[in-house]
Amino acid sequence: MFNKHLSLISLLLIVHKVIGNGITEVQIPDNIACNAFKLCPLKAEYAELLNNPDTYIGDSIDLSDSQYYQCCNQNNECGETDEYCGNFCQSGDCYPNIASDDSDAPFEGMEWLLKCQNLVLDGKCNKNCPCKNGGECNEETGECDNDEEEVNISSQDDQCATIPSGSCNEDCPCKDGSCCSSYGYCGSNEFYCGEGCINGPCLNKKKSVECPNDGTCSADCPCRDGYCCSKYGYCGTGELFCGDGCQNGNCNSSNSNSSTKTKSTTTSKKTTTTKKTTTTTSAPTNNVDCSKISSGSCDKNCPCQNPNHCCSKYGFCGTGSNYCGAGCVNGPCESNGQPSESITTTSKIIDTTKTTTTKKTTAIKTSKTTAVKTTTTTKISQNNTTSKTKTTTTKSKSTQTNSSQKGKAGVIMYLTNWSIYSRFSNVANYDFSGVDVINYAFFNVDSSGNVLTLDEWADYGWNNGGLIRTLTHDVKAKYPNIKVVVSIGGWSCSQYFSDVAASSTARAKFAKNILEIIKTNGFDGVDLDWEYPGGGGLDGNHVRADDAKNFLLMLQDIRKVIGNDYLLTIANSANVSIYGEYIVNISKTVDWIGVMTYDMAGAWNAYSGFNSPLYIDKENDKNGQTSISDVVQDYLSKGVDASKLVIGGAFYGRSWIVTSSTNNGAYQLCQQTTWGIPGTPCNAIVGDAYDITWAPTGVWAYYSLRKQGLLKSSFTPNSPWIRKYHELEVCPSLYNYNTKVFIGYDDPKSLKEKTSYARKNGLAGIMVWEISEDYERELLKAMAEGWNQ
Repeated sequence: MFNKHLSLISLLLIVHKVIGNGITEVQIPDNIACNAFKLCPLKAEYAELLNNPDTYIGDSIDLSDSQYYQCCNQNNECGETDEYCGNFCQSGDCYPNIASDDSDAPFEGMEWLLKCQNLVLDGKCNKNCPCKNGGECNEETGECDNDEEEVNISSQDDQCATIPSGSCNEDCPCKDGSCCSSYGYCGSNEFYCGEGCINGPCLNKKKSVECPNDGTCSADCPCRDGYCCSKYGYCGTGELFCGDGCQNGNCNSSNSNSSTKTKSTTTSKKTTTTKKTTTTTSAPTNNVDCSKISSGSCDKNCPCQNPNHCCSKYGFCGTGSNYCGAGCVNGPCESNGQPSESITTTSKIIDTTKTTTTKKTTAIKTSKTTAVKTTTTTKISQNNTTSKTKTTTTKSKSTQTNSSQKGKAGVIMYLTNWSIYSRFSNVANYDFSGVDVINYAFFNVDSSGNVLTLDEWADYGWNNGGLIRTLTHDVKAKYPNIKVVVSIGGWSCSQYFSDVAASSTARAKFAKNILEIIKTNGFDGVDLDWEYPGGGGLDGNHVRADDAKNFLLMLQDIRKVIGNDYLLTIANSANVSIYGEYIVNISKTVDWIGVMTYDMAGAWNAYSGFNSPLYIDKENDKNGQTSISDVVQDYLSKGVDASKLVIGGAFYGRSWIVTSSTNNGAYQLCQQTTWGIPGTPCNAIVGDAYDITWAPTGVWAYYSLRKQGLLKSSFTPNSPWIRKYHELEVCPSLYNYNTKVFIGYDDPKSLKEKTSYARKNGLAGIMVWEISEDYERELLKAMAEGWNQ
């Protein structure tokens, strides 16, 4: 799921002016930054392709060739000169002996980056992927010679020599004389030479430092009360703060001070006295000056100004479990996992009467009913009975046996850390109403069970604190009911799941690291996206025959460590058979299973189809395509309870060039089959403006359908595109009679129907890949209506 349709987001940074069919002026900003995946935009002469995708559909230019792209140098800057394309060039049109060879040419950006990362994590190398710790790569054996473990470090110079090019620290400045950032990377722009610069030609040399009161820290600004200052510049406790890279404070130590108190509360029904235990700390001492504490901040000696607010372990004021739960410093902290009652000075009556709700779960029955819809063609129903009426189509639905109770998951949105570089840069001010869970994607895992960031800047540095902090603090302060979950894995980060799952030692370490990531960052749980146990994912993934069995063991170990207070969810294949006999126990271990019911048709099929259909026209479909309802019935038939199932929805669609306009291009043979042989897979065509890097995928985000003008409103196309809504499949399509391009996608109507399907059939919810592909919340608003109707 991770990046099957990922493309170069930094392409939008190109500024160009087009007259007719020729480029008269192209301007590329100086020192444009490589994106999160160390990739750069197209070269100037190819920039016109951005806004004119129709002109190069079927063109002979191979956009998978790196020669068309600017070079990303070791300072993460893009350009086309020796400084960028010479030594240490990371991607793009690098000079010979530096560039990736053709056999390693990626079809997606993130995959290329991880290919090297995973190779190096295995202790191996090649001419394009240098050794991890500065050793020499033996290209004949693919092994690293004289790597760090074999080098006897005898001096400061020897130690600095082992630091990879482009990295640095306080004792080892950048080898090229550039600035060393607070994150330990070399560069020459404001992100490296500005605030936090450790050494080199820093813009702001150390002067008298005015330290902030917002929970951040540095080498010159230690944390209050002995808290540890992490290598990322944040105050806290635990291994990630007090362990490797800790700058100052009580490293590897923790403090606690609690007492018990009792209070009375008046209810609206009768006057009662309720006793509850709340965790507090001693009151601030007389000699503590709290006047310098900024509004909304706090510490052990300076509680929140609002007595109803808790002071979190990160030094911020608020309510809810993120503030009043584990690590709460003072205020009405929770005790023994139970919320404390808030102290109020107003005359408002508070009803503390408890209501006990007995939750009853009802699975979807496998018996079928038939709904008749008027159409213009005869189609086959889901249970393969042909309609006998000329003007009707039979469409089977699962019998709805549940109550009106909502599933526990609701509407789940995947939010990717790379989306901040393009469509989703204003996360802190985004309207998240209607979202119940945010799955933050992605972190990686190595074979030992270590959890790794993919983009340290996006996670911890962006927007003065990182995207994680924005979500778990700023967003949750506005939307306290939203759960923010860290997602590990994905299409490009599933290489080592099999290794971890097969080893009890690695499983234990993985579980411990997950708990640490959750607690340190304020996440509400973890989502594992293993693509896929037993194979079928990215080439190079480690696979074992016992993957499904070991997957269960890994989940059970994680549950034991994180307990039931944190969410444990998984993203599963639509093919339930790969989990074998273990699927029922897997479902009982996790809070819910998100089934990836999208990417059900694409360029790998010879005929056009639908990316995420609710039902399928099995009479006209020639791909043997499945549907959301088919997959749900498959999981139910294996014994999985409906209340544990989350279906997948997509904010994107897929395209083909087809040979016929019949049915608005749906279910038609594509024009570009391999070697021209009907029935073989198609050559993928270029999709939207985000899909013109490496090899195209044919993906169109809904955002791009609206932004690039194929749709002038949610349901109205611009000429020459023609829109049709396919009632049976519950999917719209667009067809261009000039180019013969067919796009099957989802819109507000289809996603509202699919969300309503999940609600009415007692499913846990619906998850979507991914939120930045929406346009002005048109899709999200429709889904919220479908879930809450």
